[in-house]
Formats: sequence, structure tokens, C-alpha cells
Amino acid sequence: MRLVFALMVLAVLMASPAMAQDVSTEKGKLSYAVGWDIGEDIKRRGAEFDVETIIAAIRDSSAGRDPQVPAEEMVAMLTELQRKVRQEQAEAFQKLAEENQQKSEEFLQKNLSKNGIVALPSGVQYRVIDEGEGSRPGMESTVKVHYRGSKIDGLEFDSSFARGVP
Repeated sequence: MRLVFALMVLAVLMASPAMAQDVSTEKGKLSYAVGWDIGEDIKRRGAEFDVETIIAAIRDSSAGRDPQVPAEEMVAMLTELQRKVRQEQAEAFQKLAEENQQKSEEFLQKNLSKNGIVALPSGVQYRVIDEGEGSRPGMESTVKVHYRGSKIDGLEFDSSFARGVP
């Protein structure tokens, strides 16, 4: 859908083919930027597109000519392209999720073997650095704790120590 929108914007910006080549004006720069963005989008998709045909379609559309491919067929093809892209993205996401799940399980298993690590039934693991003093907190108690949260690779994403406040 982003490609379709970008192509429509480009068609509006391309009033004449000669102006599309002039990148010294604001309109020319914006037109070039939109074209560049479309090119990057095409490259990112990895699909096979004929750039010259895309340019011809933009020229036909912006000039008010009839499309060379029936509108219904174009809609069907773009819908299929979107379905295919979504499916590829879903498959890539699923693969990444499976890889992350495996890494997580390996990390938790390895971490559990370290001295002082406690695992809760929920799977949360922690290590008491300094045992507190005083009576144990009850269900109605309010407590302040220092903590440090980090990802598997050691990247710290939250820390009460860094903020200086438990």
C-alpha cells in the first residue's frame, strides 16, 4: 500500500517530465526525494519490478491517459503483492521468534546454574545481591528495591541504580 501511495504522490508531483529532471528547485528536490524513496522501497521489497514500466505508468497516469492494464487487474495484482509481502514478513517474524525463544531458553538454563540465582514458578530469575535487614514485608507492605534489568546480550534497559532512587 505504501508503494501505491508513493506512486500516486509522485504522479501528482510530476507535472511535466522536464521538471522531474530539475533538482535545483524545491519541487524538483521533493520529486526526486519521493522517487528515491520509491526506489529504496522497491529495492527493500526484493521483488522484480521493471523501473521503466513504473515510470511509463506514472507518466500515463499523470497525463490522464487510460491505463495499459485494466484497473481490476491492477487491483488484484497489488492485493496479491500485499498478501505475499505480509506472508513473507509473518514467516520472517516467526523465524525470528523461534530463534529468540531458543536463545532465551538457553540463557535461562545457563543463568540458573550460576551461584545464587533463584527461579520463580513464573520463570523470572533473580539474584539477591545484599540481603535486607528487618522484618519480612507482608501482603499490605510497601517496599523499595534497587534493581537492574538487562537483556540477554547484557544491554541494560532499566536500572534504579542509574536513576539513584530505589
